[in-house]
Amino acid sequence: MEIEHHDEREFAKWYVRLGPVEKRKLRFELDRLEMEGVRLGLPHVRELGDGLYELRVRVGQQPRLYFEYASSSRVRMLTYGRKDTQDRDIRRARGRMT
Repeated sequence: MEIEHHDEREFAKWYVRLGPVEKRKLRFELDRLEMEGVRLGLPHVRELGDGLYELRVRVGQQPRLYFEYASSSRVRMLTYGRKDTQDRDIRRARGRMT
């Protein structure tokens, strides 16, 4: 499964604000998503409806990545946030869906 980002710069700005433990856990979850793709479910990935998904990192400030499956072999990351900003982040992600 290939992972692409709606906005690489937005991802980079968000990523540098994560702590070392959050970064390590995020890399683990992204690797898992790449390997398992659509088979990866709870507690790692939650379906939000209408083709939108949330990758959950359950450590620290609980980072969240919102994505859609662009094809059977590609994930498109739409936006990034934390558990406490998820309502706003979900609205932004829905606006970026193709």
